[in-house]
Amino acid sequence: MTSPISRNHWDRLSFLVASSLRRILVMVRLLIVDDEPEVGRALRRLLRAEFEVAIALGGAEALARLEAFDPDVVLSDFRMAGMNGVELLAEVRRRRPATRRVLLTGDTDPAVEAWVESLGANCPVLHKPWSDRELLALLRGGRTLRVVPEEAA
Repeated sequence: MTSPISRNHWDRLSFLVASSLRRILVMVRLLIVDDEPEVGRALRRLLRAEFEVAIALGGAEALARLEAFDPDVVLSDFRMAGMNGVELLAEVRRRRPATRRVLLTGDTDPAVEAWVESLGANCPVLHKPWSDRELLALLRGGRTLRVVPEEAA
């Protein structure tokens, strides 16, 4: 028969746990880039339970949001006016090498993957229409919680 834990032991255990947790864990930040607002909203509905989501409506807006939003992952459409998704993700890699990148495309041309490699975007390519299960598995695959130092909280 086990004896109940005394109040003193609970207090000590609480203190030890609290003192060892010097960081705050928050959701992974995901920046969705698509020039079609409906696609961005659909992706946000799918992903918002597991990710902190922001949407940019093009490459220029995405680059402007990089510093302020500080995403862990950038999920970009391929075909967009101005800067396309491959060019955007190559620039994201140049500016923020630790940020994961995923290209979403409706284009079935195998040259898209070759272009991803040639521009140095270095990212997986997911084809539209996407499978929610496949997208979630891809995004969860390298998923880790962001760790924010206590001083910054």
